[in-house]
Amino acid sequence: QEYYNLALTLKQIMWYTLSVTTYPYPKLNSVAKLAFAQLPSEFDSNNLTTWEQFIQAYGTHVVVSADMGGLVWAETWYEKCLSYEESETWINKQVENSWILFSTGYKGDDHKSQIDQRFKQYSIFESLLLGGTESVEPSKWSEWIPTVRSNPRPTFYRLMPLYTLLPSGKQRKALQAAITYFRQTADTTVKEYISELESVASPPVKCGRTPLESTARHISKRDVNSTNNTDIPVDSSNFTLPETKSTNFTTAKAREVLCPIVGYKGSFCPGDNNSTNSSGAAKQRRKRASSINLPHLPHGVGITIDITTGELLLPALEWTFPSSPGSHQIWTDSYSNQSYVIPNDVTVTDALADENIPTVHIFKTQRELANEWTQGYGKSSWLGGQFGLVKSILNLYKQFFTDNQATAISQNPLALYKLSVENLRLNPYAKEAVSALPLVYDDVAYNDFINSWGTHIAVETLIGGMTEQQILFKNCLFSFYGALTNTNLEAYLKQDLLSQTSYTDYYVQRRKIELNHRLGGDIEQTNLTEWQRTISLNPALLKITGYRPWSDLITDETKKSNLERAITARTDKANLIRSKEESEINEQRVNGSYQSVSAYVGILINGICNVTGPITLGNVSQCGTGNGCSTPVLIKSQTADFLADHPLRYVRDSATGFFRAKLNVGTNSVYQGIRIDVGCSFFSTPTEQSSAVYLCSGCILTASFSNRCTCVCPTYQNQA
Repeated sequence: QEYYNLALTLKQIMWYTLSVTTYPYPKLNSVAKLAFAQLPSEFDSNNLTTWEQFIQAYGTHVVVSADMGGLVWAETWYEKCLSYEESETWINKQVENSWILFSTGYKGDDHKSQIDQRFKQYSIFESLLLGGTESVEPSKWSEWIPTVRSNPRPTFYRLMPLYTLLPSGKQRKALQAAITYFRQTADTTVKEYISELESVASPPVKCGRTPLESTARHISKRDVNSTNNTDIPVDSSNFTLPETKSTNFTTAKAREVLCPIVGYKGSFCPGDNNSTNSSGAAKQRRKRASSINLPHLPHGVGITIDITTGELLLPALEWTFPSSPGSHQIWTDSYSNQSYVIPNDVTVTDALADENIPTVHIFKTQRELANEWTQGYGKSSWLGGQFGLVKSILNLYKQFFTDNQATAISQNPLALYKLSVENLRLNPYAKEAVSALPLVYDDVAYNDFINSWGTHIAVETLIGGMTEQQILFKNCLFSFYGALTNTNLEAYLKQDLLSQTSYTDYYVQRRKIELNHRLGGDIEQTNLTEWQRTISLNPALLKITGYRPWSDLITDETKKSNLERAITARTDKANLIRSKEESEINEQRVNGSYQSVSAYVGILINGICNVTGPITLGNVSQCGTGNGCSTPVLIKSQTADFLADHPLRYVRDSATGFFRAKLNVGTNSVYQGIRIDVGCSFFSTPTEQSSAVYLCSGCILTASFSNRCTCVCPTYQNQA
């Protein structure tokens, strides 16, 4: 379908994550072990038979983590001619309206009426539900969501190349070279096929052919096989394993002893396929009681974290309990009256009142949000909730900061207690992992260690539950008519978080609730009091208030130096990736600023604003020089001679893409407004019938006020 573009809309409902630990190296099953052993120690592109047979049987990558839940898969195929005739913003809006029924606040069945008729004529809409009861109509997706729990499917995979399962050496390098060769060959084949398609015929630049019969249908599950592939061999029970050196280490045993731990959403077990963030981990912990028949305090300190990703990993510190009843220390939860046994060498302090105050974080740019992670690392602290896992700055930009939007994250913590540990003793499993590190620096081995055991160890933590929201809002809330201050916005965000309703319609119509959930406890419990009683059994990690680098606990100076080197290299690599992504964002912004934009024209005559629009302002290449381009709007002269009327013009700035309204009156007389990106470029017109002319973009021009044209911040649809 060389005449179509595809807009793919995905909405993930994640229930839990399955993962395997990758260091020390996982063991292969007996069949795979034999297949790996028979691989050549050198790769020869002229002798591919062995490599082809191996890759046909095992592929190129192994699934090490899978998000389980449900997925809404929605496709919009639109003819390429629309890309030539309409702006990207217009197309994106039509796509958004096509699938608005999948939005959180959607009610009713009027979404089709919001799609431009022309877009429907040249588009095809397709959708599919994965997981849960898949026979449910996608339009009834809210009825489908509760069924995901009983029939979860993998919706997102994290992959690692197969060669990472091998220890450093010739065989690992040979397998890496083979995988690279076959992937490059596949890429070349795809590019050749695409070139062949492109050579057949060029897509039309005008939508002059017979319009499509717009349809909405279910996608065949075969069409999304890469998303619905359940044949990938990831059964961890079969991962028994090759020995890279003399060691009896088994991650299964480590998980059995060390899990569950306290995670960002609740109790879970890193790398354990049977672990969840809710009831499963809680049941596992209830089985583990002390000699006085009380449950142990949840494992919330001494856990490890990779500060380049925010991922929480297996605990490194010793976590033991008194053997005699008389030496037990007890902590009792005031909400449920449930008591817990405190482990040795761990100090428990009740949370203070100032640690349970609602907080609002407003981010106007993706860099401000990304700085939460870099600043946390510098302060030796780490926030939970949405701040837990590090996110790509490029993805942040695409998800929250395009189309003149910004975001805010609001958290209402209910901290139960603080944990701290001073006697930093490694547990036997962490000792075994350190022992497996080579004395000669090996980038692969040390990075594999970090992948499983992180970069730092949490020694002070804040534990409890949390209500959290993430909200998108229009950037123009801070400008135009009715603008809010930061203080206003913060107050409204807190009211949203606390389910209060004293905020104004102006705010409600210009914000969109992207996320509204609870962390810790029984998240299915809707009653606040009842939920509070469940938190102590399944608490969440609210904040790491102190952590120590791994190198502080390694006594061997050579390994200490090697690990510091690996952590520094890992951090530098993450910073480099962020820097490259920022450059890409800047390039996208500049390119976007150069494109055509939608605008309105307002002409103020006798105190009344006459609005025309929307109209399209041409791109920079068309309208960036000389007198720029004309709008379809004529500014009438004071004479009766229509030949004296003048077209309203505009000029796009070649460096920024900003626009400036302009009117040429006679040979030497020129009226022009200021150069602007979002808002109105306007000027007075004393020689014309009108008194002022406005050219506005990024806002809605209204005639609701006398003696002026007013630009109003746009609203989201269907907000409540």
